[in-house]
Amino acid sequence: MQKDKLFFFDVNHSGNYNESVDFLYQIAGFYSETYEVYILHEKDDYKIISYRDYPNIKHMTFKQLSQKKINITATDVIFTPESYIDVIKNLKENKVPATIVLVCMSYSQILLSLSLGDNWLHYNIKHVIVPNESVKEFCQSIFPSVKYHTFNQQMQEMDKIDFSEVIPLPTIVIGNGMQGEVSSFVNHFFLKYPQYSFIPIRTLNSGDLDHAYIQLKESSCLVLLDSSVSDYQIAKMAANVDCPVLGIAPQLPPQWLYDENGYRYGEWTSNYYRLVDMVAQFIESWLTDTYEHKTIDKINNQANTNDFVKEIIEEKKKLIENKTKK
Repeated sequence: MQKDKLFFFDVNHSGNYNESVDFLYQIAGFYSETYEVYILHEKDDYKIISYRDYPNIKHMTFKQLSQKKINITATDVIFTPESYIDVIKNLKENKVPATIVLVCMSYSQILLSLSLGDNWLHYNIKHVIVPNESVKEFCQSIFPSVKYHTFNQQMQEMDKIDFSEVIPLPTIVIGNGMQGEVSSFVNHFFLKYPQYSFIPIRTLNSGDLDHAYIQLKESSCLVLLDSSVSDYQIAKMAANVDCPVLGIAPQLPPQWLYDENGYRYGEWTSNYYRLVDMVAQFIESWLTDTYEHKTIDKINNQANTNDFVKEIIEEKKKLIENKTKK
């Protein structure tokens, strides 16, 4: 029996860790056992995220999809990032019959990608995947008529990683932020606190998440500069290896990180300049062994069990069947 097809539109990336891309790949991997799954790339020299290379997924460019004459039918489903509104508009104009599911990870991009007065419903978007309840509530406040589905993002497991020879060092590792933001932070820190110029500041090696765990385990702290990340997977990894986290406070903190009593892990500020001082104060207390570290219970992956794609496809088949009867 022929499987229904799912198409995932990948964004351009270097093959390294990117939380939005990783989220898309995880959804594709989850459905790859049940459906015929394709990840479509814009460029011929595309890179696959190595640690999410699921064997049942077919990778190809949009051009190759056309050359292979793979038809997109009414019972197929297309998953696209929230920033691909122009692509979705093109799909609508060309009357592509598949159901479009928006994958909303970078919620800060939602309104940037829409024209003034635009609405997701204008593009026949009726289903949206979100990583947690905080993002869901934010999206519902803007687009209440859309149906939302929560997909629990999975961390890279660390059970098989050997930490026996890892020794904590006076090292700062920066886990996210644009290249310009990282450079600005490093320059600011060393100019204001030249007494700590001997301390290495590195960016997290997110191309290899096993190595990233080791890097976090041996570092004195993790610094996070991007406040628009949705689920803070890197902060989860740091919490699981007891690496202190200091960062710009999340705009929409996920439930694992924030509850009615405040932040469950890490030290946060909304002031970028204050963060520089916080890191300096942390280093001083770390070097003098006076830092009081707040630990958290190991955060485990939450399983995904709801196959909402099946509901979408069955609903579409019923509509086609009813039209045929008429």
